[in-house]
Amino acid sequence: MTIRVPGKAFLFGEYAVLFGAPAAVMAIRRHVRVTPAPAGTRMAPLVLAGRRQALAFLGRSEDLAPWVADSSGFEDARGKLGLGSSSAVAVGAVASVFVEAGLDLRDPAIRRQIRTLARAVHDRHQGQPGSGADVSAAVHGGRLIHRRDAPEPLPWTPPQGLEVRFARCDRPASTADRIEVLHRVRAQAPDRVNGPLDRARDLAEALARESRDLGAFLRSAEDFTGALMDLGTALDQPMLGLPDARLREAVQRRGGVLKPSGAGGGDLLVAFLPAPVAPLEWRRLVWESGLQPLDLSLDETGVFLEGA
Repeated sequence: MTIRVPGKAFLFGEYAVLFGAPAAVMAIRRHVRVTPAPAGTRMAPLVLAGRRQALAFLGRSEDLAPWVADSSGFEDARGKLGLGSSSAVAVGAVASVFVEAGLDLRDPAIRRQIRTLARAVHDRHQGQPGSGADVSAAVHGGRLIHRRDAPEPLPWTPPQGLEVRFARCDRPASTADRIEVLHRVRAQAPDRVNGPLDRARDLAEALARESRDLGAFLRSAEDFTGALMDLGTALDQPMLGLPDARLREAVQRRGGVLKPSGAGGGDLLVAFLPAPVAPLEWRRLVWESGLQPLDLSLDETGVFLEGA
């Protein structure tokens, strides 16, 4: 018995989603695998927390049969890839109890319950409330527009002709740490961050609306990236490093936009291009910038039980 849960990549709306704006997130065909384990196996804290939360919700006795989560597909020899492994583990841990109870992970009502429970577990694990977008992607799959307080994420269709590519940095970045800095600075010196945040919120709204106009989408994506970079300056937390800036210039010369995917400062970059780029050409651009190309494809399924 194996439960598979996809990862995620943010497309736009980072930081702004914490303050009511929409974010677009894409489920990635890299999976956490959650499986039963032999009796006596020590469960990871996040798996244990997810199973306990689901058992309490379903009113089942706390028979904590051990399960384990394998997130090795979310990292390589250089480290983690920034694809949301912890949120995927939380979803898989909660889903494991629903599977034991004989419930169908394909049922939309069951998915809503798993999303709500896993989000609470993940927030506690991170030490602060997040946006929940990563959990939505892990549960539902596809490309989604997520709002923090909305009851459901909505499907998102990108503008026709938009090419999306990814690259990874060698620098790890902690989303929880960077969000903690944002909240601290915003509480102590709101004037430093409110301007970039307000611009980012407005531009995220525009990006969510501009799914039919590729040119307008790219202009708003470039402006949104600028707002993120200004926010990073205000927080003394740069969003892009020197290699990232080199790749950004190469993408801009092709009429595209390169931005952080997620909290910035490392892990993952996403490029929006107005025309297809051959895989070998993209790899050349990324390697010449001192970064690593990353082949990521869309997962449209979300959490599922193998063989069901």
